Amino acid sequence: MYTMTETNTGLFHHAIAESGSMLTDWAVDRNSTKHGMRIAELAGCPLEPYADLLHCLRSIDAIDLRNAQTAFSVGVNFSDIL
Repeated sequence: MYTMTETNTGLFHHAIAESGSMLTDWAVDRNSTKHGMRIAELAGCPLEPYADLLHCLRSIDAIDLRNAQTAFSVGVNFSDIL
């Protein structure tokens, strides 16, 4: 959409087009805070105090965080998210 708007001419040279909407029911996690905290916990981050949680999430290795998210996804009943 942005690449096709006249006022943006020259601002974008390439774009990746994807279909779908983040607003579809299956794409919305209605318990994102709860699930995010569980992923942080699986990554070994302390949940409290909040400042320690933020520091951990900002400094954790990306692969470790991805592995925690993968572990979370394996154990999730996706009907609970919708």
